[in-house]
Amino acid sequence: MASKENGKLSGTDLIHGDSKLPYFKGAGGAVAPSISVSTTFRSAAPDESAIPYTEVDLRNPERHVYSRRTQEVSSRAEHVLSKVLNGYALTYASGLNAVYAALVHYQPKRIAALVHYQPKRIAVREGYHGCHQCIAIYRRSCPEVEVIDIDADFKAGDLCWIETPVNPYGICRDIQHYADKIHKVGGILAVDSTFGPPPLQDPFKFGADCIMHSGTKYLGGHSDLLCGVLVVKTEEEWRNVRQSQLCYHFWSGLVRFLDVITCMLSVSSYIFSIMHSGTKYLGGHSDLLCGVLVVKTEEAWRNLHRDRTYLGCPMGSLEAWLLLRSLKTLHLRVPRQSQTATALAKWLDSISKVPEGQTIEGISAGLVARVRHSSLQGTDARGFNPQDQMPGGFNPTFSIELATIELTSRLLHLLEFFVPAASLGGVESLAEHRLGSDPGADPTIVRLSIGVEEFEDLKADLRQALRKLDKVRHSVLFFDLSS
Repeated sequence: MASKENGKLSGTDLIHGDSKLPYFKGAGGAVAPSISVSTTFRSAAPDESAIPYTEVDLRNPERHVYSRRTQEVSSRAEHVLSKVLNGYALTYASGLNAVYAALVHYQPKRIAALVHYQPKRIAVREGYHGCHQCIAIYRRSCPEVEVIDIDADFKAGDLCWIETPVNPYGICRDIQHYADKIHKVGGILAVDSTFGPPPLQDPFKFGADCIMHSGTKYLGGHSDLLCGVLVVKTEEEWRNVRQSQLCYHFWSGLVRFLDVITCMLSVSSYIFSIMHSGTKYLGGHSDLLCGVLVVKTEEAWRNLHRDRTYLGCPMGSLEAWLLLRSLKTLHLRVPRQSQTATALAKWLDSISKVPEGQTIEGISAGLVARVRHSSLQGTDARGFNPQDQMPGGFNPTFSIELATIELTSRLLHLLEFFVPAASLGGVESLAEHRLGSDPGADPTIVRLSIGVEEFEDLKADLRQALRKLDKVRHSVLFFDLSS
């Protein structure tokens, strides 16, 4: 392998930096990286020797579960970047999104930056103004965090953020000086090296703890890419940052919760904002990863637009194209999914209520222990009825509980029309054993996301699968399942 010394960049690393990933094993693998727009992937059958969801190696995934965690092309890109940048790299929606991710990861008590800071005002002294706006947004959620000048005295818990070479002047800051200064008090040095890409500069050699690149610039190099890169020194820290990335994702500064599913398409007079995971029903084809925030006033929209700009988390152009395509069929997809889901939930609920010792449609009592869906709630003691809140129809996703965990894990792979995979909202029906993706979930729960297939076909599919489970349940062979 070619040397990286003396400011040289290894062409071998650039071409083969991802060759250790599992995708290159055996014949038939793609040589050029493939673009996969799928957001979710098939789960393993009980008799397959697949690694459990919680044990999948995020750096070297042998299988994928959900694209927010891993998918092939981003894993390949991160491995090449890790080779080139001499650390452990993570990719983000933009450079500013990477800046915000670093703030979330380090959670500093104080931030030392190239600014003159006053309450409600940031005066840029040097460096990219977007970074300073990003810091200001971070302080809104952590007002106790102080912003100090980069040449002030440091304390334990400080994060020193320097940009070198400095935008727009092109002058260099002494990385080693700030590294020595911040490390004396046990702080962290993060370097924005966008203006000094490889092979021009390696901040790690001069004491940096973390490096940020706006990949939109030199790493991309063709004015057609929006991305950010964070690089850390150890695999352990990489895994910690990745965990933050999974939890906050690209909307980290705008909303605190992911996957909030609502069928409300208008804004109630009592609600100030609504969030949709556009990955689900708005996208509807299991090939789009995005989030949508809706507010009531133009002023709020403009404020959030400014925040999005300086958090660096706009949706990508391919994602925007996919979303526009999907929205054209939203009025056709969701009502149908809602109607089918409601009918299936009521049918399954009737099975769950069969008296002990009896059967219905060849399915004995107790196999389906419980069905949960908004259509089954009714009116509560306070007078709340889900139908009043969801006049357009009930949610197309619901859950069922089976008698045992063994039966639950088998059901997914007895179904013909339900894909065993995570996520929801696509035109294809999905069945997920929730314990596989949520270690805290009830182990007997199966989540069903209903697609646009025919109701009778889905009902027949569930019926035949439950009948097979029933036979297993009453067979002597069943006891071998837990051995």
